[in-house]
Amino acid sequence: LPSLDASGSLQLTGDGHFSFGNSVDDGFSGEFYTWSFGLSLELPLGNRSFRAQLRQANYSAQQSLATLRGIESVVVMEVREAVRELRTTYQRYQVTQKGSEAARKRMEGEEKLFREGKSTNFRLQQLRSDLLLAQLREITARVDHYKAIVDLERAEGTILDNLARRGIRIRSR
Repeated sequence: LPSLDASGSLQLTGDGHFSFGNSVDDGFSGEFYTWSFGLSLELPLGNRSFRAQLRQANYSAQQSLATLRGIESVVVMEVREAVRELRTTYQRYQVTQKGSEAARKRMEGEEKLFREGKSTNFRLQQLRSDLLLAQLREITARVDHYKAIVDLERAEGTILDNLARRGIRIRSR
């Protein structure tokens, strides 16, 4: 910024003959006063410091925008991946549900054959084991699907809102 400074001085000088009486008379006569007055104007040429600060502020703003775009890109990618995983786990859950139902029907049919004496205990136990494995796969698929739901809510930033909607409250310490 421009600045203007003013300066001034007033001096009383003697004539080389020192006596108290003469000095007092000479001092009030005004013959031996010396004074000066000056102005100093400072104008920065081109305002370089302001322009440098402006360039630095613009650079910082561009960096912040680039960081924001990077974060937005990561969030979008995480949400897309979470949606894809949600769809995959849901399809797997549906398949395992059908597999459990088919295993249950096979075992019920085999139990009927066993009661009629047309099947063996070994075959019946084998189908019971198959049913338990199918049910275990279904439960695992359901848990994976629930995890995928939570991952999507986390990626979207809605997990706490959704917990509250489900009646789950989180206490802060």
